[in-house]
Amino acid sequence: MKLSKIALSLVAVVGIAQIGGAWYTGKQVEARYGELVNLANKELKVLKAYGVNAEYKDVKIERGFFSSDINYNLVVKNYDGENYIFKGADTLHHGPFPLNRLIKGKLLPVMASDEGILYSPDSLKSVFKDGVVLTTNIDIDYNTNLSGSAKTNAAKSTDGNFEISEVEAEFDTDKNGIGDVNLALDSVAFFNGVNVKFAAKNMEYKFTSEKSEYPYLGLGDYVFNVEKFYVGDNKNKFAMNNLEMEGKGYLDKVSYSSNTKMKTDISMTKNEITQNFGEMKLNADFVGDAKTWNNAIEKMYDDPENSDYATKLFLEAISKGSSLKINDLSLKNKQGKSDIKLDLNVKPFDPDLIQSENDIINALGQSLLDMKFSIPATHLMIEQSALLNGETKEDAKHSADAKIGNITSQAKESNFFVVDDKNIKMKLAIDNGKVKLNDREMSDREIGQMLMIATFMFMGAGF
Repeated sequence: MKLSKIALSLVAVVGIAQIGGAWYTGKQVEARYGELVNLANKELKVLKAYGVNAEYKDVKIERGFFSSDINYNLVVKNYDGENYIFKGADTLHHGPFPLNRLIKGKLLPVMASDEGILYSPDSLKSVFKDGVVLTTNIDIDYNTNLSGSAKTNAAKSTDGNFEISEVEAEFDTDKNGIGDVNLALDSVAFFNGVNVKFAAKNMEYKFTSEKSEYPYLGLGDYVFNVEKFYVGDNKNKFAMNNLEMEGKGYLDKVSYSSNTKMKTDISMTKNEITQNFGEMKLNADFVGDAKTWNNAIEKMYDDPENSDYATKLFLEAISKGSSLKINDLSLKNKQGKSDIKLDLNVKPFDPDLIQSENDIINALGQSLLDMKFSIPATHLMIEQSALLNGETKEDAKHSADAKIGNITSQAKESNFFVVDDKNIKMKLAIDNGKVKLNDREMSDREIGQMLMIATFMFMGAGF
């Protein structure tokens, strides 16, 4: 038999196998595509917390031998009640050897390979480049695991108040979205008129999620890096430079535990003068009841307008016993380091039985707040602030001297602080219903004053 006939026979056999397999795979995909749509709609519920309702609807599949055409609508309703319908058009190439993979030299069998485009509504075509919102390339194996990439087009609002570069994503997950995801974008900015209100440059987000019965707890590892984030404009702005965050969430029997680490360099610019205020760090641990915290977060996402019920669920979660440990919250400059440490432990309690200050203190169990403010470091920050306001170096130093003198005098007169040449310190400890301030047991009156101060601080912070 001639070599050409052998080749033709081989092609024929492979072709017949491909046609038969592709037709069968097409039927499999139809059966499983609904699962992916339901999963996607479940993930979109997270947007409700931001006043946005989104849902995939009207999915239509037209099956052929080698591929299926899939059309759908992504219906988005924003906070002002306006509806936007994004049109999706996918080509689903059937396995076991999808044609779009074969022409790229990818010979491993998969159930299907999807190439998709999401188009913007007519009213938003001027926002997205070429009227295209998203393009995707996704391989689906026979266990419905997903791997591939996605890219959003650059977008700019017609009023000039919003601008974002392309967002690129790569992922390798199971059918529930559990696995590795990497996201990257060059820039994003929200504008207020002609001035930049919020902007970030070179953002990167990587996370590895883990399978769990508590999908709202975010189990797994993540890394989030931003080269520069700032609020303001080129003349006046607050900036966080080289922001690095990493964290991990995991289950320990019925408890959920997480750790978060962050560091960044802080700077401020005023009238085109920039001062670097030092390095900020955070290292924190949290432990809570997995089931009740998951329920509370889910309710917050599903029904963000019902804040009273969500608050009740969060209180229930706390009442199961929780702990928050801030190992390090600090700001360090060349003159010193100011830091806060917190070890807050909440014992299980009945929320309906909390009637007094003593009930709150007893619920806290063994807890500790330890604060230290470096006088030299604070002096430098005050001096830098004066320079930003246009004062001369000499005037800025005199201004810082006067303000530090006033701060230390007030701290010495107060019953809450211990002052030495270098630091202003406070240590508040709770142990079995007793409250100690700087190793001295506090009276009920002092405790009441401190709780009142703490209440006003939380109110001022917007809680």
